[in-house]
Amino acid sequence: SGKTAHLLGSLAWAADSPVRAAVVFTGVTGSLNDQTHTRLESDLAALPGQPVRVLHVPTLRQERAFAEFLEDFCALAHARGGVADSGQPLPVLVTMKNRARAAAVKAAFAELSEVAGKSSVILAIDDESDQASQNAMSRQRRIAATYRAMADVRSLPLRNIWLSYTATPQAVLLTDRYGALRPDYVAVVPPRFGYFGVSDAMGPSFASNLIEVADWRVRASR
Repeated sequence: SGKTAHLLGSLAWAADSPVRAAVVFTGVTGSLNDQTHTRLESDLAALPGQPVRVLHVPTLRQERAFAEFLEDFCALAHARGGVADSGQPLPVLVTMKNRARAAAVKAAFAELSEVAGKSSVILAIDDESDQASQNAMSRQRRIAATYRAMADVRSLPLRNIWLSYTATPQAVLLTDRYGALRPDYVAVVPPRFGYFGVSDAMGPSFASNLIEVADWRVRASR
């Protein structure tokens, strides 16, 4: 549909802006995380001049790996200097969406605020934001652990831009009015040329390809 291409465009904009660092929460599965990492490496990191550096996020329990990651991240973010067109690559953290990884991202950005100042700008992208969303446990009137951890990132003393991408926006919009991650603005991204979606499947030109399954007349059985 072009959702990932739009996400990449947002990161490309950030690479040319005063944004010091970015993070992409890729969803709740390893396959989505690997897919996004590969796309970022091929479409952005491999460009001439290497405008971005893609970093995996270890958990805080992986102490040695996290210490090495934190050193690399802070060095990259500090080199950018918080100015547009610095010529230094934008560090982009890529991580699955869960409590442990979000806590590691929070620790990294908290360190950034200490070494580079609270005026530093970060870009956070919540891809597949319908997964582990704000209303994931709304029926139990509880806040999901992953959402709470991501909201902690949002509440850091840093200037931040938060973008949520999803094909099911009701998962983001049907949330608490004053939720930390509730969007202030919503934009519909038109699909790319050649995209086939629900509106096409239900259109008159596709009617001859539809088969009705009249299973609603049959009583439900165990």
